[in-house]
Amino acid sequence: MTDLFEWTNLFPRNTGLPVTIWISVKGAVATDPHHPEKIEHAAEIDAWIRLNREALLAHWNGEIDGAEMAARTRKLS
Repeated sequence: MTDLFEWTNLFPRNTGLPVTIWISVKGAVATDPHHPEKIEHAAEIDAWIRLNREALLAHWNGEIDGAEMAARTRKLS
């Protein structure tokens, strides 16, 4: 069972992605937190992850919370 308290979601208007993404505190990015292994738009999400690597790593390492991680991320153009 997925604990949604472990995930932060970001909407397309903030990420530039065609889908809402969910970012886990355990080091995952997914389009569906109930089935994180099923990634939609994988190429775009991979590009977004590379663009926002530093903020994601800081979040996954427990250095910043979900709000700060979201504030630090950049939109994919």
